[in-house]
Amino acid sequence: MSTIANPPRPTADSQPLRGRRFALLNRLLYAMTAIGLVAIAVTVYAFFASVSGIELNPITFELRTFTYHRDPLTGRQLTAIRHGSTGRFDPWQDNQSETASEISPLIAKHLRSAAPLPTRWDLVQIRTSTLLDHGPARILQHMLDTRRPSYDAFWPQWSKDHPGLASSFWPAVQALAYAHAYTDIPALFELVSTEGTVVGPEEFKQRLADIVFPRLREAAIAAESRGDRGLAHALATLAIEYGNDPALQPILESKTVLEKR
Repeated sequence: MSTIANPPRPTADSQPLRGRRFALLNRLLYAMTAIGLVAIAVTVYAFFASVSGIELNPITFELRTFTYHRDPLTGRQLTAIRHGSTGRFDPWQDNQSETASEISPLIAKHLRSAAPLPTRWDLVQIRTSTLLDHGPARILQHMLDTRRPSYDAFWPQWSKDHPGLASSFWPAVQALAYAHAYTDIPALFELVSTEGTVVGPEEFKQRLADIVFPRLREAAIAAESRGDRGLAHALATLAIEYGNDPALQPILESKTVLEKR
């Protein structure tokens, strides 16, 4: 009686097993490729969506960074804005919460209190994947960052050496910054470098006023004509510290009438 032999079992090197292993490796390779492509796409999108920059507070002279993401196609903001300090580099230092960098105390002590003036942050620099641009506050940031030959900051030491001049100089710079008159600020710094250590405090103060008053007056009247009476009043109040003009009086009085109502 004859018997039928069992068919041989596939060995490790048999064709069916090799085919299944090859198919599995292909699927794994496709999956890894897909994951890699997705990761690259996300990275590229995040790169093009990233926006960062630096802002300056014209009242306190603080600096802070900002970062967020926006859709590069529509411009729609995708994430909340995050703020941080710009790091410790003289004349700035981190504040306690590390949300901004404070100006040197040798300068800050001469600035007006921020309380009467609304807080504002002006653009110093903005960077995207395709753009690097500067805002008007870059002028003041650049001037404050003036260095001595030894590379230490110039203005804190100057303020310490000339406190009488500094008490007039820094409020004048602050006033022009608050009025968005950044392009006029270099004239004040030039005044210090050419005459600030030669003339007396009173004459120096008058020369500052000759630069500051016309711009504050102009800015106050322009704000009033736009209907921004709060800003107009603040600018007019600053302006009368440096001069007088009958055109400012109605601005000051209109604010008083509104407060009484």
